[in-house]
Amino acid sequence: MLLVLAELARAEGDLDTARRLLLTTLGRRTVELYAYARHVAAELGIAEEFAQLPMAIEFEGQVADQRASIEVVQAEIRRRNWDADGSGRSV
Repeated sequence: MLLVLAELARAEGDLDTARRLLLTTLGRRTVELYAYARHVAAELGIAEEFAQLPMAIEFEGQVADQRASIEVVQAEIRRRNWDADGSGRSV
């Protein structure tokens, strides 16, 4: 989801948001999307930073990483006013 939101922000010309979204997660990379994520990172000028992120993290860190990723997605949904009632809650 972060990759999709990063690409949407990039298409809208919001490169800072795109970079922030792409660099948010540490261990939630699927093999199928990794090559494309690297391409997006290169297009955003953050290929080196992206390459520095670990390919995998220990189980204990996965929970915190997933929580952080969810929080960033929720914040992006609120920023875009995609939450139907404006409360920030899913409806």
